[in-house]
Amino acid sequence: MKYLKKYGLWLLIALLLSTILKIACINIYTIKASSMEDTLKDGDIVLVNRMAYGAKLPKDLYEIPLLNLLTIFNNNYLNGLNWGYYRLPGFSYIQSNDIIIFESPFIIGEGKLLVKRVVGLPSDTIQIVNNEVIINHKKTENPPNVTFDYEIINRDVRDIMNYLPELNVKDVNHMNMIKPFAHVLRFNEEQRLKINQNMGDSTIEKLYHPASKLCEYSPLVIPQKGKRIYFKNHLDVYLKVLTYEGVDAYIISERIMRDGKELASYIFANDYFFVIGDNRHGSNDSREWGLISEQNVVGKIWCVLISN
Repeated sequence: MKYLKKYGLWLLIALLLSTILKIACINIYTIKASSMEDTLKDGDIVLVNRMAYGAKLPKDLYEIPLLNLLTIFNNNYLNGLNWGYYRLPGFSYIQSNDIIIFESPFIIGEGKLLVKRVVGLPSDTIQIVNNEVIINHKKTENPPNVTFDYEIINRDVRDIMNYLPELNVKDVNHMNMIKPFAHVLRFNEEQRLKINQNMGDSTIEKLYHPASKLCEYSPLVIPQKGKRIYFKNHLDVYLKVLTYEGVDAYIISERIMRDGKELASYIFANDYFFVIGDNRHGSNDSREWGLISEQNVVGKIWCVLISN
């Protein structure tokens, strides 16, 4: 009994410390998709810094390791506990080009955590023109490992296949969302330049479709906490954000309505961000499902522990 008490106490302390570490400091996360290639690959194990922007504290028992086991008792009081959103002070603010991990407000259950790159900050006006991200009317530079899908033009595909293993280029033939029946290769800028040295500039062309949000995205003003936004376009995006903030609104005849009256503008209670995967033609992100709130951000990807 004496040894049980002694080692039981140490076990309890270890569990407590590990819980605090997981909630407030760092996490280990396995990348589960290809949307961040070539920066992060499917299967990479990364370290998440929860302190970078301030650790987000659990808002209910479901988010506390070990204590969430109490919810199996289906007690109305325990299941109804909710302390709301609170974040400890952090070392920095979310910056453009940060790679973050966040809880998707549109996914329930497994797979809820996503990893993307921040490209648009609160109050920014973001636009995508011919695959290029424009922030506040200025073209942004793509990070070095950002990949696009390219179509082979007027060339026997066998000529270029010899270079794929050497350059670690992915063949995504028949998998692309823009041109599903074209022969498509996916590579970053460095790989493109090397291929052009052997094949010539006229042999490959970046995929583009004017009707796809992956290639073209009309200007959107990203909501900033305490600032008023006037709803002129992207009503579907703003409606999701309003719903997230608890506003009962809907769209009729290209107008956002609330209580039978037009809601022409709104002062938002949270900061929001526009995120995109580095695999620009193979990522499901803000271009498709909208903005994420600061409240959903878990932390910043710190480093890759094990590369796949």
